[in-house]
Amino acid sequence: MRPWLLIVAAIFMAYFNAFQGSFQFDDFNVIVGDARVHDWQTWLASMPGIRSLLKASYTLSWTSGQGPIGFHLFNVAVHAANAVLVYLLARCYFVEIAPLPESAGRNAALFAALLFALHPAQTEAVTYISGRSSSLAACFYLASLLAYVRSGQAGSTRAYRYFSLIFFLMALAVKEVAVTLPLALFLWEFCRLARRSVHSILAALWPYWLALAAAMLAMLLHPVYSDLLAYSLRQGTFAASLNAGVQGAAYLLGQLFFPRHLNIDPDLAIAAAGSAEFAAKAALLGSMLAAGFVSLRRAPWLAFGILWFFVQLLPTHSLVPRLDIANDRQLYLASIGPLLTLAFFFARLAIRRPAFPWRGSAVVACMMLALATHARNRDYRDEITLWEATAKYSPNKGRVHNNLGYAYELAGRMEDARKAYRRALEIDPKYARATANLRAMERAP
Repeated sequence: MRPWLLIVAAIFMAYFNAFQGSFQFDDFNVIVGDARVHDWQTWLASMPGIRSLLKASYTLSWTSGQGPIGFHLFNVAVHAANAVLVYLLARCYFVEIAPLPESAGRNAALFAALLFALHPAQTEAVTYISGRSSSLAACFYLASLLAYVRSGQAGSTRAYRYFSLIFFLMALAVKEVAVTLPLALFLWEFCRLARRSVHSILAALWPYWLALAAAMLAMLLHPVYSDLLAYSLRQGTFAASLNAGVQGAAYLLGQLFFPRHLNIDPDLAIAAAGSAEFAAKAALLGSMLAAGFVSLRRAPWLAFGILWFFVQLLPTHSLVPRLDIANDRQLYLASIGPLLTLAFFFARLAIRRPAFPWRGSAVVACMMLALATHARNRDYRDEITLWEATAKYSPNKGRVHNNLGYAYELAGRMEDARKAYRRALEIDPKYARATANLRAMERAP
């Protein structure tokens, strides 16, 4: 079977139960309750707006008339395309950065793509409908990177570079996190065995830096972006942002390698700067980052995996404060580098110890991930199921219980709703939304 067919088939098997899911949480704000994405004329009238290409994709799914199923079909198709792009990039990675024999490189690329495709943390970018912002941006991001890599190969044409730049702009029109692409391109070039000088790499990338500067200027001049930035900067100090970045990156690293408690609203608090917990997490991440830079010359395959992870987290876990410290969908792009490194590591072991059943072990690992993904998809059946699952792992977060109460209320389970609202207020007595929801219920006949 062709590798891309195997990847698509594996995704279908893991995600076929995702199609029963309904709209959830942010879906109501950005899709169901946003008239700008309900028809093409209204979408066009709302331009220029933020995330224009993302909203166009919502309009496409909404006007299909298929309801949530149409949105899920689109999301799963995008995820399948991304997994195939990861496979194609991995084939280049195992030639240019981490060379392997042809057969071993093909198998390692397939393994990396399947790990990406079936990892249960990806469900937040696939099964959660509005999580599409991460997966669709990743699609154009990966296409841009692949076109750039292909442009440097023998026999390529200049059209690859033009397509790469176009895909970069399209990724920016989906989600702002695509601003990291020039850094990702630089990292790829610097980790290649046929490394060029820093000056020549920067010179080759100038169109991307120019496009990035123009895009960022347009964002700053747009009133919605400027207001969001101003609001975000008012949320905390530099120290608090750094602390949250450490907490979030450590959480995501744990979710990547130990995805046991998938959670749409994780209860992450900023630890005291001098606490042992913060020191341990900061030391771990600092050691990883240092290892990434130290390995650039001796082990570029390792450096790429580590530094890719940190590059992808720069927009969300650096200096700009966030209301939510981390979300699983932030792993969607960030996971690719570490998974490539992991696949290379196991490929080398397979070459050195051919008697060990590496192929069977890889199949078992992929099956376990697929089963975990299938199980997580069931949590997205409806809002009650989702928020009950979330409350299990975030029992002390007021917003979770408020959202669970609202889901109960919509379902007519009034007594359960009251209990959930009261629990939210026990956790946070000043939680205005839970207070308003509970008072509205008390006033109702």
